[in-house]
Amino acid sequence: MINPPPPQLLNLRLARMCENAKASRCSCRCLGAYHGAARANLPEYFEQLPESDPHHIQERSRQLPLPKPVGAL
Repeated sequence: MINPPPPQLLNLRLARMCENAKASRCSCRCLGAYHGAARANLPEYFEQLPESDPHHIQERSRQLPLPKPVGAL
């Protein structure tokens, strides 16, 4: 019996590519369970999925960095 690949890090781009795929082959950690499911395209959706979902991604800060003060080098 072939062992499944080890869990890999999944980022938003990979989760979106899998969920919105048209081809029948999947290489992410869902092993085809959600391939082409097109459940959502927003980062917040994938962050709010339960950790047991293979397309769950870690929540990230979306705050932009503050600009440098005027005259600062």
